[in-house]
Amino acid sequence: MGLWKDLKDRLHTVATTLQLEQQQKLCIARLIPLKPEVILMDEPCSALDVEGTRAIEELMFGLKERFTIVDRHPQHGPGPARERRVHLHAARPA
Repeated sequence: MGLWKDLKDRLHTVATTLQLEQQQKLCIARLIPLKPEVILMDEPCSALDVEGTRAIEELMFGLKERFTIVDRHPQHGPGPARERRVHLHAARPA
């Protein structure tokens, strides 16, 4: 997995010392061994450039086979990792 190649030397690094894309990847990498039922991402690409956004979306796409990913992206429609869009109103599907 490309995630391991990108982060193998940084797994014990304080996340705030990394670039934003690397911070996002590191947080995701730290979750994988825990095998969560759901990964909730709140605007994971909001502060990233086009390249960083592409990298995170490709990572999410690769992970969606093993995990349920809930991705909050108010400004984006369904992308490569998104199978459907659900609108929430007062924390309930509208």
